[in-house]
Order: sequence, then structure tokens, then C-alpha cells
Amino acid sequence: MTVLRQSLAVLVLAAGFALGTERLGWWWVPLLAAGWGLLAPPRLRPARGAALAAVLAWTGLLLRDSGSEGFGRLVHRLTGLLSVPAAGLYTATLLLPALLAWSAATVGGFARSRRAVVPRPGEGRPPSHPS
Repeated sequence: MTVLRQSLAVLVLAAGFALGTERLGWWWVPLLAAGWGLLAPPRLRPARGAALAAVLAWTGLLLRDSGSEGFGRLVHRLTGLLSVPAAGLYTATLLLPALLAWSAATVGGFARSRRAVVPRPGEGRPPSHPS
């Protein structure tokens, strides 16, 4: 059952990354990933899932845009300017959201674990009584 939950979570997260990136820009990736890392249970492995979802989302966006008229020209110019093959350019393009999502979800998960350890004001240990 956990594999099914992880798969569904990755797909929903990928849709969120794609829509957010399209409407709000690349910075949506770390914001959503940090929230996911903060809220998702550790058994779903939020950092790994966020990185995979970000790659899926941006792959979809690249595939959609690859059919546009100027996309091929842009890739040709960038590969010439940067002296890298097109595959290297695509790899770097997909590595960016993966690293952003993984690192932000990791920070979110760390914040969640710290929140669980740090007592709230007034919820500390009861005072010890000297014997």
C-alpha cells in the first residue's frame, strides 16, 4: 500500500510543480517542496518524492514546449553558446528542479522533526522536587 501512496503523492506533487511553475515561475518548486517536506509523513520519503515529482513536472513542460516554433532555435543557440550537446542542456534543465525540490523538502523534513522534539511553551517537563 505504501508504494501506491508514494506513487499517488508523486503524481499529485508533479501536477502541483507543473502548474505552479507555469503560473508563478521556478521559485514555486522549492516553496511547494518545503511545504511537502514539512507535512508529508517520513514513510513517504518526501525529499526523494519531491525530486522525482519535480523532474516529471519539468519533463512534461519541456515536452509540451518542444513542439513550439522557437524551441528548436533556442536549443540550437544555447548549445552553441555553452558548447554542450543538447542532451547536456536537457539534463541540466531537469537537474535544477530536482535539486531545488530535494533540498527544500529535506529542510522541510528537518523542520518537522525539530518541531516534534522541541516542547511548546508550558509543555516542558514538570519541575523536579528535591528529595
